[in-house]
Amino acid sequence: TFDAMADRLQANDVARRNLAADIAHELRTPLTLLQGGCEEVIDGLSEPTVEHFVQMHDDVLRLRRLVDDLGALAAADAVLAGPGLDLQPCDLADVAATAIDAIQPLADANQHRVVRDLAPAAIVADPVRLGQVVTNLLTNAIKFTPAGGTVHVSVHRDDATGAATLMVADDGPGIPAADRAHVFERFYRGQASRTTAGSGIGLAVVEQLVKAHGGTVVLLPAQEGACFAVTLPAAPASRYDPVVQ
Repeated sequence: TFDAMADRLQANDVARRNLAADIAHELRTPLTLLQGGCEEVIDGLSEPTVEHFVQMHDDVLRLRRLVDDLGALAAADAVLAGPGLDLQPCDLADVAATAIDAIQPLADANQHRVVRDLAPAAIVADPVRLGQVVTNLLTNAIKFTPAGGTVHVSVHRDDATGAATLMVADDGPGIPAADRAHVFERFYRGQASRTTAGSGIGLAVVEQLVKAHGGTVVLLPAQEGACFAVTLPAAPASRYDPVVQ
């Protein structure tokens, strides 16, 4: 147990250093572009045209999205680190349906079809945090699936254990084998996703929130597209319960 604790402390220390380096890297590009654009105008090298300000505004929006993503990740970390869940009886199917309804306009705008297969699955969880999990998975599926594609969302319950499973699958190009082991890493963006807007934080938030509920999230093998499965226990174990190894 002591060795495991030491390993976790070392891993957390490495993760903190890597996170600081990743944040600095992500912030450097838009800040450099903003600085360069301002200096060009100040030095008289370019005129302060509307196009110039539009480009600078785009850089500001990129920074804002990154800051918002970092805030979501910090909130997810806080939930995992201490009591931060508003646990209550809820139905995972209802949570998924609410998230789908909220994101339906985005799916319609991208000409995506969202198929629901939601069976009742009563659990004890934080419905707001779970809604964030479903929303992040749906957003990713829509983002990386070409127009006209289909996203399938299913919920079912294991009668033997009471555990509930949420699955979000799409028929997009899928995730390359080299990237599959890294999809939940913070700021990780595979070669195929670097042309798509995003910071690489959404799935890290999903993993943190699922862990906080005592559940698991995995990327399942699929013939086409990507398929994520979230499994949640009927009631999350106390974070102070002894761990049996």
